[in-house]
Amino acid sequence: MRATGDILRDQFQFLLRAGFDSFEVKKPADARVFAEAAARFSVFYQPSADGRLPALRRRLQGAPAATAARAREAV
Repeated sequence: MRATGDILRDQFQFLLRAGFDSFEVKKPADARVFAEAAARFSVFYQPSADGRLPALRRRLQGAPAATAARAREAV
C-alpha cells in the first residue's frame, strides 16, 4: 500500500505497522528521517500487519515452560 500527501514524521512508524510499505515524500530530509524511524524500534507490544511478533509472543516463544505458563496466567 502506498501513502501519499502530507505524511507527518510522527505518523510514519504507525503507517509502517499498519501495512504501508511505500511512501511518497516531498523533502529529501523526510526520506532520511523516515528510513531512520523504520530501523529505530525492533520490539513492539501490539500485533500489527507487518508480520513482526509482539513482545509477549516473542517472550513466550523463548521462555522455559514454567515461565510461559505464568505469563499466560497473568494475561
